[in-house]
Amino acid sequence: MIDVLKLQDFYEDEGLIRSAPQWHRLLWIADGRGMLFVRAGSDFHIKQYAQGGWIVLFGDVFYNTFLQHYPRYLECRLFDLDVAVAYIRLDAEQTADLDYHAMELLETLMADKGQHYRQHTLDFILMLAGDIYFDYDGAALSSREAKLLRELNGLIGANFIEHRDTEFYARKLGVTPRHLNFLLKKAQNRTVVEHIAMRTLSEACAQLLRPELRIQEIGYELGFKTPGQFSNFFKRHMGMMPKAYRKRKGH
Repeated sequence: MIDVLKLQDFYEDEGLIRSAPQWHRLLWIADGRGMLFVRAGSDFHIKQYAQGGWIVLFGDVFYNTFLQHYPRYLECRLFDLDVAVAYIRLDAEQTADLDYHAMELLETLMADKGQHYRQHTLDFILMLAGDIYFDYDGAALSSREAKLLRELNGLIGANFIEHRDTEFYARKLGVTPRHLNFLLKKAQNRTVVEHIAMRTLSEACAQLLRPELRIQEIGYELGFKTPGQFSNFFKRHMGMMPKAYRKRKGH
């Protein structure tokens, strides 16, 4: 199960409110008031916020698949098994980013595009929420540094297939590659190249859930020069070949 809706609509659905504790819930309040993650099993009461916002509800299958795709987020205290409820404040840009992906998930659900599309879109929302929390947890980034990393994420999303070198993104952002790596290590404990690899891996996992696509076709579309290069990249990060991953997912 997965659903996304405006907070106001959630408040008006008594049946959904009663059943909500069986689902994981990620919600954020409009105007940058904050973001809240509530684990399934917690009967934490979500109070009404006059500002409105969004809530995403999802089951263990979607949640566990996300953590399998991106195990580094097991280290994120937002998703800590020992914490039933986690809350942080957001700024306006972070709220706008989450709003955009919520609309994208809503469109995916309304179009009934299938589970792999839903998983892929939810993964992006949870990755964004996790990265925001990593930045918050580090608490050492200035507002300018945090803005720079958000711009980096946008650039990587638009260019990761053609450009996988740190120099390209540093040049676009007007900083040195060393400084860009320093900021990302400071916030998320990984380099720009590692960040790009994770973005590439995310897209690869999503495409492998589409049985109509051949594996070598996926590799070429993601910018790999040979099927072997793609397979080696995937195995290095996932511990299995693309074919084995597809088979494991039932495709």
